Amino acid sequence: MPRKNGNPAVQFVQNTVQRNSVHPGGQPCCTANADESQNLEQPLLYKAKAIALPRGPGGCNHADMEGSCVCRF
Repeated sequence: MPRKNGNPAVQFVQNTVQRNSVHPGGQPCCTANADESQNLEQPLLYKAKAIALPRGPGGCNHADMEGSCVCRF
């Protein structure tokens, strides 16, 4: 029987969003480029892209997922 939310990447995204939706300093975390971040239909897809391509164009570096929130546009 498959686990609920068994996809490790999706689970990591969900946990990260809960933990780091707002930076401790009060700045919102960036997980996608400006256009994608406004797309509310598939937010997890864009967050997963940021994780899969930690320094990719339009994404964020891995440190963003750890809470530093230095966006890479």
